[in-house]
Amino acid sequence: MEKHRPRSVGANNQGIEKLNQAKKDKRSENEGRLSYAKIAEKIYVEESTVKRFFQGKRIYTENAEMICKELGLELTDVVDAQELHHFGTLNGTQITLSGEIDEVKPQLDEIIEFLREKSGDKTITIRITKPGSVIIIIDGSNEGLKRIESLFKAGYLQEIAGFKVEDIRPEWEERPVNLTQWFDNILTTGWQAASELLTPSQLALVRSAEIQGGKLIDLRADLLIHAVVLLVNLVRENDDSPEVEITLRVYPTGDDVYLPPNLKLIVLSENEVFQEVTARSEDRIIQCQLEGEVGEEFTVQLVLDEAVISEDFVV
Repeated sequence: MEKHRPRSVGANNQGIEKLNQAKKDKRSENEGRLSYAKIAEKIYVEESTVKRFFQGKRIYTENAEMICKELGLELTDVVDAQELHHFGTLNGTQITLSGEIDEVKPQLDEIIEFLREKSGDKTITIRITKPGSVIIIIDGSNEGLKRIESLFKAGYLQEIAGFKVEDIRPEWEERPVNLTQWFDNILTTGWQAASELLTPSQLALVRSAEIQGGKLIDLRADLLIHAVVLLVNLVRENDDSPEVEITLRVYPTGDDVYLPPNLKLIVLSENEVFQEVTARSEDRIIQCQLEGEVGEEFTVQLVLDEAVISEDFVV
């Protein structure tokens, strides 16, 4: 099989250190702060793309190269060599359609033919369908999948087989959790209502007027899996208010009464620590409170020994 460069790459741990050091060195040279926004502006990409790369998340290879070049680095300085020289495989693209999954399934053949025609790629197949609006994952060549994504971004692919297209993006691309949508009862895929995750005694601490979403998170440390719930509570004065009061809480689950000692809840802004709370030996809950305006982004990390779980949010 012919070798080719991967469609996306992510920085390894040493690469993340090199990126941060190069950013710091550049800042010293310019006698001013070099932010993600400034890097993004110089290479014409979204600020969130730069942030994801600094966090070790996957972005387009071309964008990763431009970020490295701007910082005086080579891509091979921050990405594992074997990842850059692997044998070609098919890549996935995630398409989100409005409608019910039972309505979409009978139309899958029509959807495949439509996508093959639009992309010019006869190898496109549907690998998986799942609810959440309706999400379908398609496989195909880099060129074919990029064409599908480009058509959607340009506004030329708004409907497939009678179903409205809500979103098309690379399967690997991670997007921030949009908290403003929660006020419209649109809970991000992977998040659940607090009542589905917490015990009655834990729910007693949650004000009923708050908008809430929770996520079950597994932290692997010392050969054990520690399951905790990250709950995000939102409050705003009115529907037009740009400011949102955000409360982050972490609870134990199952038979555990207390959180794992030394579990850290960290809030990052611009990749710098904004708040940090550490669980003690008999803590039943830890929490942080902050305020954000619409459009602001932040990252929440749960850290236990070597285990680190990150969630990106946008207000």
